[in-house]
Amino acid sequence: MGRGLHRRRRVLDAFVQLADPERLLNRIDELRTELREAYDPFMHSVRVVVLEGPPDTAEAAQAVLESAKRVNRALWRLSCGETGARARFDEAQEA
Repeated sequence: MGRGLHRRRRVLDAFVQLADPERLLNRIDELRTELREAYDPFMHSVRVVVLEGPPDTAEAAQAVLESAKRVNRALWRLSCGETGARARFDEAQEA
């Protein structure tokens, strides 16, 4: 959880620090690359919990995975410069 908040802060920092739209999109794409590298160990952990954990814990792990997918999609939309992507990113992060 702490790493997720740290990455969110890094995305928000990019919005504050980078006024040039092209540099902002490049930075967001860099952050997406970092997240992709962290995704495999995360997926492995979720699979272990789903297979070996009690049903309530497995359900919670699936919910976290779905939230992570929403954030990743929103971040991708940000990196494409899609209109309204910032609001969707913020909403996904809140969830």
